[in-house]
Amino acid sequence: MPKYKVCIVGIGFVGLTLALSLTKRGQHVIAIEKDLDVVNELRNGYVRFDEEDLLTHLIEAKSKGLFEIFSPEENLEILEECNVFIITVGTPLSHGVVNLTSLENATYIIRPYVRRKDLVILRSTVKLGITENLVKTILDETTHGYFLAMCPERTVEGFALREMGSLPQVIGGIDQNSSKAAATFFKIFGTMIIQVKDTQTAEMIKLVNNTYRDLMFGFANEIAGICNEFGINSLEVIQAANHNYSRSDIALPGLTGGPCLEKDPWILAESAKSKEFVPSITMASRQVNEAVLSSYLGKILGSFTSPIKVAVLGLSFKGRPSIRDTRGGFVLPLLEFLDGKKTVYSAMGYEPAGRVFIEHAKLTISESLSEAVLDADLIVILTNAIDFLTIGTKLSDLANSNAVIVDYWGVLDKENLGPNQVYFSFPGETSILTIS
Repeated sequence: MPKYKVCIVGIGFVGLTLALSLTKRGQHVIAIEKDLDVVNELRNGYVRFDEEDLLTHLIEAKSKGLFEIFSPEENLEILEECNVFIITVGTPLSHGVVNLTSLENATYIIRPYVRRKDLVILRSTVKLGITENLVKTILDETTHGYFLAMCPERTVEGFALREMGSLPQVIGGIDQNSSKAAATFFKIFGTMIIQVKDTQTAEMIKLVNNTYRDLMFGFANEIAGICNEFGINSLEVIQAANHNYSRSDIALPGLTGGPCLEKDPWILAESAKSKEFVPSITMASRQVNEAVLSSYLGKILGSFTSPIKVAVLGLSFKGRPSIRDTRGGFVLPLLEFLDGKKTVYSAMGYEPAGRVFIEHAKLTISESLSEAVLDADLIVILTNAIDFLTIGTKLSDLANSNAVIVDYWGVLDKENLGPNQVYFSFPGETSILTIS
């Protein structure tokens, strides 16, 4: 196996899992991260993300001298030794437009150290054309003869370390030599290599993958909305429609967000609009998914005439697998909706995966489910965490006897609720199909 010295800029979920996947395979990684809290946490052996064996790999990599982390303000002369540079910084939306500031800054950080025949890989999600129009343009100001490729990250949070060794790797270089250099590098992971025509094709593939998933959820959520209007259980509809019918694979409805799905369809739409093409289906699906929380809750709540306690259950952006990542979650949209309705309330949140941090003036986060639901008037279940399957008795014993429970995933067994507690399930209550 060839040995590389790899610089990774941006040590969030994507950067850290990639870095430790590399160190696990004997590669030396120099990590650059602007968030000083993250730098100090990793130096002290703490990880924010919930991945099996992630902390174990960090401790092992540090003990072997294979992982070092620096902030951009520190002396970065060590990057002179690197021959692979990977950019994994975030590309968030700002007023509906992708913000490329971090990507631009990351490229300037590595520019002084990129030499002839070094490999530069862009792994961040970007709109079409950015690899060449931004990254290449900046690098070309000082150096030439390097290799540059777009190699999108496509792992799912919770299983990223496992998927790094199993998912096909898409590679699109600025030329054949760049594609070949990137393919040789990713052979470290022993996975299938898919070389595509160019960087723009690779950029498009990442956007297509996430937008397709968003479309699937958007259709499921629209079906659930229609079923709710007719008093039909959408779970029963979807389960029966899919059962032993190869031409139907409808997703389950629920809140759809996260750091990718909340923004990647809009990045695709922004790219399309630059060519005066309006991606109507993509935009409509994202709008459906973004409206699920407020449209459903708005129909249920009406208006409360007195101050209420709101229990918010599930603070991460998904419940399975259990993670502590709140990016693209629905806690703040929920509280902003209540604020917009001028609801007088206090909120207490609970995340079964562990302690998380979300800033809102009316939100207190508890590590106890019992404390969160105690005397609650409104209980909102935002994720399908397994822990929420069996909490009915706690709600009947601890919550307000007239509490309203809004379950966006239909995970709660309502049989254990109090007689006067009102239960609403967005997808419908879990049904058992009669199959003969």
